[in-house]
Amino acid sequence: IGRKILKDGGKELMKVMAEVETISKSLTESETLADLGKSLSDALKKWQEVSLDITGRVAEDIDLVGTCSVNYMMLCGTILGGALLSKGALAAEQKLDQDPDFYSAKITTARFYSDHILPRLYAHASAAAASSDLVMGLSEDQF
Repeated sequence: IGRKILKDGGKELMKVMAEVETISKSLTESETLADLGKSLSDALKKWQEVSLDITGRVAEDIDLVGTCSVNYMMLCGTILGGALLSKGALAAEQKLDQDPDFYSAKITTARFYSDHILPRLYAHASAAAASSDLVMGLSEDQF
């Protein structure tokens, strides 16, 4: 959080989020992949929401940088995995006639990820946005 987001005020993060938004919009324009676009768009909104929440609270709760980092990283990785697989599905859609078995497998893989893996983002988002109080709540003597 500190080195990757707060250091530059989130500028690089916003660039990555814009790329995900571009992929999502392209998906929604496809007749066959619009459902992937909706899932990715919803996930992006959650990512943006949690990112703003965390960066807004970290000045008052410096422990949040450490307590949210693993779940925030998982959140980022989950949505970026979905974005990349969805981008691959867009490319595969254009080449289906060249090798139907191979390219349909790419689309199926993206759909699997969207339905089975991408929803995990919401659990990571919830945990990342949680208060640092529970993590930091034990005294050193209680360990």
